[in-house]
Amino acid sequence: MATLGLKERLLAAPWLVGTHITLTDPAVSAVLSRAGFDFVLLEADNTESSYTTLRNHLATLRSGGLPALVRGSIICEYRINRVLELGPEGIILPGINTAAEAERAVSMTLYPPEGTRRFNLLRSVAYKIEEAYELALGENQRLCRIIQLDTAESLRNIAEIAEVERVDGFFFAPGSFIRPDGRPEALYGPDTEELISRAAEMLRQKRIPYGVSLLKTGPGVLDFWLKLGACIFAVGFDAGYIAGGARENLISLKSQLPRLTEHPQN
Repeated sequence: MATLGLKERLLAAPWLVGTHITLTDPAVSAVLSRAGFDFVLLEADNTESSYTTLRNHLATLRSGGLPALVRGSIICEYRINRVLELGPEGIILPGINTAAEAERAVSMTLYPPEGTRRFNLLRSVAYKIEEAYELALGENQRLCRIIQLDTAESLRNIAEIAEVERVDGFFFAPGSFIRPDGRPEALYGPDTEELISRAAEMLRQKRIPYGVSLLKTGPGVLDFWLKLGACIFAVGFDAGYIAGGARENLISLKSQLPRLTEHPQN
């Protein structure tokens, strides 16, 4: 169980290891909150999750003491505001290609006068209207903001994006990368790998925490990111655990059936 906020742990821990939640049932969160992860990454992008689904997941994870990042779908003030009203420890901002886009997205997560986030008289101020201003300032400090690097353009512009204030870290999302020439292939091809390596080295020199989101790891993939200095790992996902466990159980059962039929029970 975490004893520090997620933002503090980014700076204090040598590594943070989490996993992805894509399914809608909060029972998944109840199980994974007891598995020993440092955080979970809730997918609001490319899943069936509604705001109600995210709220139920976050409530379950909060009761289990496990911090949650929510990965949004698009940079839209309305959607970001609704996600933040649910109270995650942090938000991952995807589709950022330039410093100007990063500044705009970060502003949406900050209450005035620092940003443009709208006040809500319910969840965002803990239902205490008379303390709204003080609570909003605390929320500006508490929330962990992570930029997702998911295009070749974002990698080329990383030096400028990294200068944007109030960004706490970066996530490489290699599953979303396209090659610099626009072709969605050869994730670890020479040209794409060079862009990734150059961006990671720049972040390492600036001592900005960064990590990677991987649904699975093939041979050498984890070593690749460790050598680049990544310290945040979101690896694996709930449906994959179910499928993998079911497959392993089935293989084990089928391997024993011939022996069982050779020695039937009387």
